[in-house]
Amino acid sequence: MTDQVFWALIGTLFGGGGLAVITKVLNRGKDKFDLAAAIREELREDIKRYQVEVEGYKKETAALRKEVDDWRSKYFEMDRKHNETIDSLEDAIEKMKRILHENGINYSDVK
Repeated sequence: MTDQVFWALIGTLFGGGGLAVITKVLNRGKDKFDLAAAIREELREDIKRYQVEVEGYKKETAALRKEVDDWRSKYFEMDRKHNETIDSLEDAIEKMKRILHENGINYSDVK
């Protein structure tokens, strides 16, 4: 009877140990699967966050482009006014030269 108890005890220990080894081996695949799922979920969250960030950059870029267009319009308007002022000044100088010439005054004497 002691032999039977001994072998029953040995069988239980090896059976339990074998079961623990088999469980560990089977769980290793599950653990890898769970880790991969967690990584995929983290990547999905990162993608969503980056999409929101990109949308913000797109809005900011659109606002900056509008601002650049506004400044460009202001520049060309000021350039047009500057050219008109130069043209008006040149016309006034020519008119002054003509008046001086009509009155017998040399323009170089007035400078």
